[in-house]
Amino acid sequence: MSSGYFEIGKPVSDERFFGREKELDQLAFFLNNNQSIVIIAPRKYGKTSLVKKYLSRVTDKLIIEIDLMRYLGKKEIADAIIDKCYENIGTKKAIHQMKSGMLSFSKKLASMVKINMGVLELEGLERFFHTDTMNDDEYLLYAFEFVEKFSLSTGKKAIFFMDEFAELSKFSDTAIMGQLRSIIQHQQHTAYIFAGSQPTLMNTLFLDKNEPFFKFATVLTLGAIDEKSFLEYARMLFEKEKMICDDEFIVDIYTFCGGVAYYLSLSMMFLWMMKPSKCTPQIINEVQSKVLEVSAFGFENEIIALKRRKYFLEIVLIIANGTNPYTLKTTQRQNINTILKSLELDGTILKKSDGFVLSDTVFGKYLCSVMG
Repeated sequence: MSSGYFEIGKPVSDERFFGREKELDQLAFFLNNNQSIVIIAPRKYGKTSLVKKYLSRVTDKLIIEIDLMRYLGKKEIADAIIDKCYENIGTKKAIHQMKSGMLSFSKKLASMVKINMGVLELEGLERFFHTDTMNDDEYLLYAFEFVEKFSLSTGKKAIFFMDEFAELSKFSDTAIMGQLRSIIQHQQHTAYIFAGSQPTLMNTLFLDKNEPFFKFATVLTLGAIDEKSFLEYARMLFEKEKMICDDEFIVDIYTFCGGVAYYLSLSMMFLWMMKPSKCTPQIINEVQSKVLEVSAFGFENEIIALKRRKYFLEIVLIIANGTNPYTLKTTQRQNINTILKSLELDGTILKKSDGFVLSDTVFGKYLCSVMG
């Protein structure tokens, strides 16, 4: 393997992807039947890699990908959606030239890319060249309408992937979200993937009967990477590098990382860099120390953010130690409830049948090591 094999923190869709074959099959089943799907997972669990892996296998559909964390407002989002549509036929630059005044170029473009300009010209381009007269809400709704029209024009069905979908609700009120659902639910040629890393907020958007997107799509919640899948992946890497590592040490790595995709990949990268001929307990401990060391800066920032909110850090620390958060005696139970809901909402903790756990188990280990 080359030094660039591990690209920690970036989505992967090649042979470095591992452990989500069941979820890939689920994605294929729903999207092949033109049904939309919601993917919910805390950060670092690999939801974006999962979608990109699936999309890398799709060859007969238009692909529109938008990361809503990158945009500051509705107009930017709408621009990006339209740009992504045209990127499918390699004409993003040409379309902007047309919008700047080269309307006569539209017929030439149609002949170049062999698409049906009837739909785009009469229902799409005519409005596209007058979007400056729309307000931001109108333009956003128009962009979502445009996806379906573009799909019809090219004769290909579309898959529209929106990462961090919950961000859209911060820009749009309930009325706009309701209009958006109305537009999307009548589209016959476009399937949607809604992904988000704030489990409680995403569940609210799609499972609360008072929300416009209530039961709009099937919800797929990602948990930890399967231990067996990680064992198979690790064995394959060790065999390539002619390294000896007993399964018990691979399980130690898995347990330390809590099955979180980001930390599993980070651990394997450190092992690869060390290139031991054989894994030992000392080697595994060194790998774990390195994972904590490189993560420390981010963890310290998380601690600072928690300290700014009264009792938040205390409750997170209690949960990290595996204790019931209601054992905190310095504040009232009602206040603890409010804090827990807030921590759930931002994805810091997850609610299980037997209580609460941190979504980032490695952060929990770091927190316990520096604060007890």
